[in-house]
Amino acid sequence: MATFIHLKSMKWRITILLMLAASITLCGQNINVIKLQQLNDFLSRHNDTTYILNFWATWCKPCVKELPSFDSLYESTLKAKVNIVLISLDNVRELERKVVPFIQQKRIMPEVLLLNEADYNKWIDLVEPSWGGAIPATLIYNHQNKFRKFIEGETDFKELSRHVHSSLKQSSERK
Repeated sequence: MATFIHLKSMKWRITILLMLAASITLCGQNINVIKLQQLNDFLSRHNDTTYILNFWATWCKPCVKELPSFDSLYESTLKAKVNIVLISLDNVRELERKVVPFIQQKRIMPEVLLLNEADYNKWIDLVEPSWGGAIPATLIYNHQNKFRKFIEGETDFKELSRHVHSSLKQSSERK
């Protein structure tokens, strides 16, 4: 009988370890560091997917405040042709010490990239010529259906959903 209890206890421990490993995998996403060329490649994708690019940083309070809206949008658009990418503007030296733990602690679900370009003037106009450089900033676009919306400043789930819905509606009307 004691052996049975021990095996049952061991089975319980293994189950808990597997559950913990799964939760670490879900939130333990890789954060790729990109340069100007990769950002340009990303902005140049011409397909039927709507892209939401949010430029943010861990030290930016309005940025951190709006992150749950992107998580909610991610969950609500899993079956749609929508790709949400959070582009961190944190210093690349802070990636392991600050950004990765932040993403894990907040359980951020959308893809996260870190843009390693210190000279903002090289790439801001590439994203949006009218952008003054303040963050948070969000670009929603779909090149195929010519949808583009830039939001400088904080946004919320309702506003994001409205723009994504407009983009998807335009996409379905073109078919």
